[in-house]
Order: sequence, then C-alpha cells, then structure tokens
Amino acid sequence: MKKKYTAAVCAILLAALCACGEAAKKPSETPAATDDQTEIEISDDTESLTEETRPPLKVPDADFGGAEFVIMALERGADGQDAQFPEFSYDAERSGEGINDAVYQRNSVIEEKYNVKIIVSEQADSGKLSSNLKKIVSAGDQSVYAATPLITDAMSLAQNGMLADLNGIKEIDQLMPWWDQNIRTELSVGGKVYAQAGDLLMSPKELQCFLGVNAKLLKDNGMEMPYSDVESGVWTIDRMDSLTRGITRDLNGDGKLDENDIFGYTHTPESAYWMFCDAGGKIASLENGVPKLSGNSVRNQEILDKLCALYSDKETTLDVNKMSNTWTTNREMFVNDQVAIQPASVYVLQTRRDMVTDFGILPYPKYDENQSDYMNFGTIFRMRGISIPVTCPDAGMTGTLLEALAYHSEDTVLKAYYEHNLQGKVSRDDESRRMLEIIFTTIHYDLIDTFRWGDMFSAVCGGIADSSSFASKYAKTEEKTVKAMEKTYQAITGNE
Repeated sequence: MKKKYTAAVCAILLAALCACGEAAKKPSETPAATDDQTEIEISDDTESLTEETRPPLKVPDADFGGAEFVIMALERGADGQDAQFPEFSYDAERSGEGINDAVYQRNSVIEEKYNVKIIVSEQADSGKLSSNLKKIVSAGDQSVYAATPLITDAMSLAQNGMLADLNGIKEIDQLMPWWDQNIRTELSVGGKVYAQAGDLLMSPKELQCFLGVNAKLLKDNGMEMPYSDVESGVWTIDRMDSLTRGITRDLNGDGKLDENDIFGYTHTPESAYWMFCDAGGKIASLENGVPKLSGNSVRNQEILDKLCALYSDKETTLDVNKMSNTWTTNREMFVNDQVAIQPASVYVLQTRRDMVTDFGILPYPKYDENQSDYMNFGTIFRMRGISIPVTCPDAGMTGTLLEALAYHSEDTVLKAYYEHNLQGKVSRDDESRRMLEIIFTTIHYDLIDTFRWGDMFSAVCGGIADSSSFASKYAKTEEKTVKAMEKTYQAITGNE
C-alpha cells in the first residue's frame, strides 16, 4: 500500500476517530461536533515530536523585510461547493473555533519566522480565480505570489505558459511527505508539476470519494457491513454486486422504479469512471513524462464487462441523472433509507451528519482478490492545488514560504481539520476509522480525468453502460485523443 500521508497524520486521524467510537454507537445521543472545542498548540522549534515520523524542515529561517505574501485563493467553498473552510485566511471574530484558530496559529508562525504578512486575495468562484489569474499574468502584474486554482484549470494555465514548474523551485522539496507524492508522479506531463496539494490544503481531502453504506438497509436484508471483507482484501466488485442485488423494491406500489423507491445503488457517470480506475482500469499513462494511450486492452474490457453488469441492472441501480433534482434527490434518498450504497465524499457526508440511521464508510472495491491494493482516485475535476504564476516577483521567497506552510500545516491546520471535521461527523462507527485510513492512504490520480483529452472519458462511461460498445467508442475517439495528448505535451515542454 502506498502511504501518501505520514504516520503522524494517520495517528491523528485514528486518534480523532477513536475518540468518537463509543458515542457513535448511539448517534441519536451524540451532539453534533462543533468548531469551538479544538485547541491546537504548535512549536516554533522544527525539532518537534514529529521529527520521529517525518524529516525536518530544510529551508532556513529568513527575513523578507515585512513583504506582503499575496495568495489568490478560493476560500470556504466560495462558489458554494466542495469545501467548508478557508485554507489561508481566518476571522478574528471567530476566535475559539478550532480550524480558524489553527490557520491563524500556522500563519502567525510563518509571519514571525520569515517577517512577512500573508495576504489572501479571495476569489468568488473557481472560474473567476482562473480568469483573474490569467489576466494578471497576461498583464505582467507581479502582485500575486501563489494561487489555488482547480488542478484542471492549473493544467490549462500551464499550457498557456502562465504557471511555474514547481520542480524548478529549489526551495520546494516535493519528495517530502507533506506534499502529495502521487500528484508528483502521476500528473507530471513532461516531468513538470504545476499544482500540488498535500498537508497544505484541506479542500482536496473534502473531495476524497468513497462509498457511503446504509447500515439499516443491509440489516433489513439480512446482511452485515462488509468491513471484514475490506480488511481481508476480498472487497471486490462482485462482492459489492451481491450486496446491492435484491434490495430494490417498489416502495409506493406504483408499478415503476424511480426516485420514490428503494435501490441497492445510485451513481453518477463520474463515479462510474472512478470505479473503473479503482478496479485497476487505465486508459493513459506516462512513459518518461510522455502521455501514452493504453486503453483498448483485455484488462480494461474485463473491468468494463464486470461494471456493466452492475450499472446496467435497472433492478439494482439508479443513475442520478434519472432523478428530478439530481444531486439533491440523490442525497435525500440516502438520508431517507432509500439507497443501500452510494458514492460520497467527506464534504457530502457533512450534509448527512443529522441522519438518524447509522451509515458506514467503505473504499471503492477491487476488481478481484488478485488486485494487490485498493485504489481511491481523487475527484480531480473539483480539486484545488497550490500553484505559482510565472509573474511571481520572488520565486525563492514563495518556495520557502510554501514549503514552511506545508510543513507546519500537519500539526496545526491538518490536525484541527481531522479532529473537527471527521470526529462524529463523517464516521459513525469504530470500524470506519480503519476504512478512512485505507482510503486516505491509497489516493491516486488519472490523466484522462484530469485533462479530458478527446472524448475518451465519455467513451469509458459509455462502455460501463454498454461494455460491448467500448471497442468501437475507443476507436472512434482514439485519434482525437492522441492529438490532444500531443498538443498538451508540446505546449508544456515545447517539444514536438
């Protein structure tokens, strides 16, 4: 299993979830967790307790003369989606709230140690952040040192020569555990990295997807939560299929199956693609930094055949696009005990913390028992990263400050996020803490999902709906996809 998070972070996660284990057995008696009870202490000394589990910070203290370090950021899910908490800003009037205070404490250490002032240029939504950053760079404006665009937007900006390659910023050491190692290896077209995440940002963790499971519906149908299957490595697509079959029923007796009834599984086209990747499906990969198609393989076809059996069964599965209010209805169905298993995220499960019925958390399943590890692909189309515009007035200072911010985030912001956000909100039972550890330590990224070259994403989703059509859909979009891949590579590297 690839460990993307440090042992210290996993320990924080386990401790936070263990603390709510007993109370979670009686959710009706458990008060909602609040953001006013988390007190975080940090030390200026980099030789702290964490040195036993991670390397020390290498960038030295420096005096930047009181400079304003401006970060263009999308804070608190300003576009109304996917994140609850500011990454870099804090509100003095909300003193006493755990995550807010942790951001303040981390920022204060950095500001004092490096004699800077962190300024947040808050953007209204992700689209405006990207367009405003583009305008600033195009105008040669040197006012912004770093930004947090969506990673998909960062890749687009990079192809237009607007972002710095983080590999070229010597103060940023992406081999350190506080950076996301799989972004570094799986999305580095041309050997270049234009956006990073890791401990520095909370929003990517909010978007991590897994399966929410309604414990009541399983019990009503004579089944138990399959935690032991996950632990023993036999949580597979076939096992999930067996759990979801036989649960669907016409709840209102109108003779048709729709959102008013009970289903074994509900899904979206995106979640179908993620399950394909989680089962080991791969359409494109990097060979020495060059993106190559590898999609029309026997293995991919086998995975699609298996998924098609699940997704095309109208007696088991309901597509969110068949619902009247799509996402809202999908969430309501889970809360109302109408869905046994449903893709979810940390962010989405916050909206269900008042749900009376117990629910559990599972990673996406393996293809079969021979698959070595679970794989949980990040929801890249909404995931933010940290980037540096090419007009940054001082790349050395920016690299130093980002490295220090990332390092000091583990025992401040990240700790507060886990203790506040996961304790009693996302996890309802003791076993889920282990499921979350598995999920958070097996995150991967997919090139097709990130760049959406050609129509290959749609071809895979169509293949899941009808696996016999995949070969023809793949052939139809192959040339277009290859040209798009080559265009991206050329734009990023300047090589033909």
